[in-house]
Amino acid sequence: MPNKTLIGYLALLSYNILEAAYALCINVGGPLNNYKLLSVINMVTAIESKLLNINIELDYKTIKMICRCLLANNILTIVYVVLFQQWIYFKTNISEKFAIGYTSLAELQLLLKYMVILLIAKQFLKAINSHIFKFYINTTTPQEHNLRYKREMIKKIGIIYGEFFKLITKFNSLISINLVFLFASLFAFMVLEIFICSAKFDLTTVTEFKISSALSITTIVYCVLFLLCYIFTAELYYKEVAEFKRNLLKLMLHSRDECLRQEVNALTLQLSHENYEITAAGFFVIDLKLVFSIMAAISTYTIILVQYDPKAKMFHHFIDESDL
Repeated sequence: MPNKTLIGYLALLSYNILEAAYALCINVGGPLNNYKLLSVINMVTAIESKLLNINIELDYKTIKMICRCLLANNILTIVYVVLFQQWIYFKTNISEKFAIGYTSLAELQLLLKYMVILLIAKQFLKAINSHIFKFYINTTTPQEHNLRYKREMIKKIGIIYGEFFKLITKFNSLISINLVFLFASLFAFMVLEIFICSAKFDLTTVTEFKISSALSITTIVYCVLFLLCYIFTAELYYKEVAEFKRNLLKLMLHSRDECLRQEVNALTLQLSHENYEITAAGFFVIDLKLVFSIMAAISTYTIILVQYDPKAKMFHHFIDESDL
């Protein structure tokens, strides 16, 4: 099995966060994002300087998981480019150009990058959890040097998690506004495309159903998969944080060393006062509940739009005149 240190792992996480921050500044611009980018760079530099003397090996499964995440990022981006090229080729009316402008390739590439960052963060916590679980298994070992080693490692893990949490908080503040516009534009785009598909299907027979409508359905499904993948990735990250807390509680309850219990208790108190959730500028939390909220809102607005007469003058620019 290859031996990789935690500093290399955190460097991978730092690289992806910096790349996403740079892409965000290029696409959105503004001095505020440039300032945030500099603050993230300073945070990453501080973390790397503090972790030079900490050695926690990663297992082969963790490294393979990171490689798969990065490979999936590239594959999904390529598939999306091909899909959008076909979509732009077939779509010509005003409303669909409006949708293309709102759902750009750069936005979904950023969403993919955010997803990879959360997956790396989740695997980072999983590596720490494996070491805490080993401490829990060996709590009955009476050697003094072993207890001293555990106390030192708990202190270092506390430092690691504190800096890791600061990095994730900076990352969340960097992307929070972008997540609001990204989720809102995808929501508006899906509602509009579902309405267009339903209107075209009502005005034509099944055999005359256009390729553009099929591409619209494919694109809608693809956007839904993007959102689901990102939300489920955030859920995996939350699950790993919860597992981290459970392992600390088990270690504190079963440890016979009072000094070790005090260190674990201090780390547990630190965790209890930190909000580790990924939010979109405080408007909503990225979790599993958001899936049902989006589905309910899309259904509601689509039903309201479908109730209008598609031959009405106000909808002529949404549908091709040849369909009427």
